[in-house]
Amino acid sequence: MILEQSTQLVPPAKPGSTHVEKEVLAEIEKVCDGFIVIGGLLRKWISYTAFEDCRCFTQRSIIDEKPFQCLIERKDIKEGDSFSIKKADIACEVSSEEANFGECSKSSGVLAYSFKEKDVIHICVEDQREEYKNQSH
Repeated sequence: MILEQSTQLVPPAKPGSTHVEKEVLAEIEKVCDGFIVIGGLLRKWISYTAFEDCRCFTQRSIIDEKPFQCLIERKDIKEGDSFSIKKADIACEVSSEEANFGECSKSSGVLAYSFKEKDVIHICVEDQREEYKNQSH
């Protein structure tokens, strides 16, 4: 699944100062005939050098969360089957960049007002049904 998000940087950031750490949280919301509904959250911690009140630079951090949903389709899945999340992570960071540049005051120079990202989220489930656990695949 590809997840695109944009976070406002308030106060704005000094370009090149932004650092991001991410975590993927996911859970199975429903198992239906033919598919599994997954609900999740991409949580990120953004730290950067901010231009406070158009006067001075300070260190800031923001926690941002982006919800997502996805489906896993397979013909042999039946409602009531038991599955668990085996893996939930970021498979690939497609892009990650400061954006929406402007000036707060003439003395500040250029500042970044948002941070844009595009990530590929990877979710794997494990079949908990007893007949599948006892077979080797």
